[in-house]
Amino acid sequence: MVDKYYIFGYSDYIKNSISDILSLPNVIYFDAFKSENIITQLVHRVFISRYSHLLSRILMPLWKDKYWRGTNIDEDKNSVVILYEINPLSNKQEWIEQMRKSYPKMKFVYIFTNIIDENNTWRLNRILNKRHLYDLVLTFNRSDAEKYGLDYYEGVFSKKEIDTNLLGKAVKSDVYFCGLDKGRMKLLCELYEHLVKQGVNCVFDIIYPQSDVILGKDVNSSGIKLHSELLKNDEMLANVINSKCILEVLVDRTQPGSSLRMCEAIVYRKKLLTDNPFVTEKHFYNDKQMLYFEKPDDIDVDFIYKTIEDADYLPEDMLSPTKLLEYIEKRVLDDAKKN
Repeated sequence: MVDKYYIFGYSDYIKNSISDILSLPNVIYFDAFKSENIITQLVHRVFISRYSHLLSRILMPLWKDKYWRGTNIDEDKNSVVILYEINPLSNKQEWIEQMRKSYPKMKFVYIFTNIIDENNTWRLNRILNKRHLYDLVLTFNRSDAEKYGLDYYEGVFSKKEIDTNLLGKAVKSDVYFCGLDKGRMKLLCELYEHLVKQGVNCVFDIIYPQSDVILGKDVNSSGIKLHSELLKNDEMLANVINSKCILEVLVDRTQPGSSLRMCEAIVYRKKLLTDNPFVTEKHFYNDKQMLYFEKPDDIDVDFIYKTIEDADYLPEDMLSPTKLLEYIEKRVLDDAKKN
């Protein structure tokens, strides 16, 4: 049994996705290090820099105490450190080496949250060169797992309760999309036009740098809302909850990984329209809740309105981060005992 999980995240996205477990007594979450003291901040930047190897070793005792202060880490018999890739400390191997020496029973798990860019593989290369430092390396992308010999784990998402006042202000829709343009504007407009012509109430929140863009005259754009910056997460989720169906349009359809739209559909019990060609291969694929399309004309709008029995929805807790912790415990503790 794991005494403590020490999680090093890096953004509100990570914190929101694992929020179900943050209140557990055996979970301690660290975000990016913050201090009001400018000198302390500067020294910390030197410490976490991937280029300052010698200075990092000199500063190690100081930061060891600062990070673990108040955690009672010395009393742990079995603890696991979960390192999300963007947290600077996650890629500080001198620190990991020191922690393994100071706490021999401590296990280290590294999690890739992004598709590995073949033109920017320094994180991956460092891990592969010192693979012995990590008890488990996870990725959400099956292709990366197979290509680089990593463990595959797809989908972690916590259900967030949204304020009732915000829900009351949110727009209602049959089909909802929210995302950056990223070259998808033409397809999104085609999808919008195809759906509204059949009486489907669509709301597309598109984050587009040129918010004054002129859409095609043949597109009824009253439901296409352009934004110069990202929507607040709670506002976006309120719109998701007030929709019948979520639209997922991938930037790269050659990658088998799922987007947050897939996670939201499962957790909030919504239908999903998706152009992910790998969706039918997913272990959680549900043809009553998910519909794959290659082009707009493939979409049968009856799918959007057809009633689903409660028993036919996927379990809301399917992507719960508690399942991730269970998987990690099995892999780094239970499996280790067998070897």
